[in-house]
Amino acid sequence: AKKIMDAIMATRRETGIKGRKLFMPIRIATTRSMVGPGIGEAMELMGKDTVMKHLDLTLKQLSEAGIE
Repeated sequence: AKKIMDAIMATRRETGIKGRKLFMPIRIATTRSMVGPGIGEAMELMGKDTVMKHLDLTLKQLSEAGIE
């Protein structure tokens, strides 16, 4: 979970996006839920393959909707 949170915090530093504006889209895209345990822990429990599958599906849906 620490490596996941480190990556999210690096994204925060690079983009300047903070708090809910950063965490909620990641949480929803990866866990398909707005509530739950810490995002790092949730992603770790789900496993890399499932998380990546959810992210790929989210990106595909956004692309199909014309959202970049």
